[in-house]
Amino acid sequence: MRFTQRSFQLDIDDHTQNKIDRLSVGDAFTEYLDLLPGKKTGYKMIPSHLFPTLLNKVKTSEDIVQVKNIIADFLGHRNKISNTNLDNMMAKCLEIDASEMLEFFTYHRQIFYYPHPDIMDMYVDYMVKQEDYENTTQKLINATVKELWLKKSDNYYNSLIKCAHENGDSESVVLLYVNILEYSKTKLNAHSLNCVMDSIDLDNEPLFSNVNEYAQSHQVDGDFCTYLINASRVSEDPTKMNEYLQKAIETADSTGNHTLIKSERIKQEVLVKHRDHNSLVQQMLKSYPGPSVHPKDAGYYEWTDKESKVQEEESIEKPKQSEETKPTKEKTEKNPDETSDKKIKESSDKQ
Repeated sequence: MRFTQRSFQLDIDDHTQNKIDRLSVGDAFTEYLDLLPGKKTGYKMIPSHLFPTLLNKVKTSEDIVQVKNIIADFLGHRNKISNTNLDNMMAKCLEIDASEMLEFFTYHRQIFYYPHPDIMDMYVDYMVKQEDYENTTQKLINATVKELWLKKSDNYYNSLIKCAHENGDSESVVLLYVNILEYSKTKLNAHSLNCVMDSIDLDNEPLFSNVNEYAQSHQVDGDFCTYLINASRVSEDPTKMNEYLQKAIETADSTGNHTLIKSERIKQEVLVKHRDHNSLVQQMLKSYPGPSVHPKDAGYYEWTDKESKVQEEESIEKPKQSEETKPTKEKTEKNPDETSDKKIKESSDKQ
């Protein structure tokens, strides 16, 4: 089956054109279709310039749905739409209803569409700024991550990994990493690698080793956060953990970079579980306000002051409670004797 981009002009009088201009995008296409020449087989020859003309009418989500039907009709009549025209459609409809456009990424091969990387980045940059992660960025990840024919930029991976991790979506973080088509040509930054390492299951050592090998091959230097993540993975071995803690401190001192991703693993496995082994790390975190990378998580690692206050309050409350309960016990112990004395007295009076 052969699909063709056709180039010819339609001869339409002013009255008919004015009528079409007042119609919705779907109805306008139907009118154009009736005016187009056809073949003996019934296929219509649709000129390529007709699609951008119709695209100018798109204003709402309902119009986008009609455009999807128009694209199906183009292909049904064996007419191909250029990537340039489809890229223009994706750019225009981004802020009208971005979620409605994600199907064009998922089914891009079926409609012979291979979006420009800039279009992909436009959708990535738009989605990560939205507050509703599940209905925006997560849907974009699901629609694109396994489509290996889509050309994805470094920005695609770094931005989506960062956003997925900030929203606690470890599964998508790992999914983005393992579906990179060419590791040698994709450049992840240190922050992205930290997010990936933090999201990998503790028992998945092969994948964790793969990330370390990637970092070495791309010469991505480990930072303060990197070494604390490594320390959290060996928290059962205090010797190895202390080695990573020392590297973390040395790196932070030499680079001035003490920022951390929001990691429950670092917090529990390093700072809380082994607080006796990492006093220098704790002092470093306390000396710099808001060590977390994301502003809304500032103070996430300020657990020491809060925890010590709770422990002090608990230790103060316990003695008070025991003293208060003692008189109650004494009273309950006296009560049986008093009732027995009353019973003896009553029986003697009866006699």
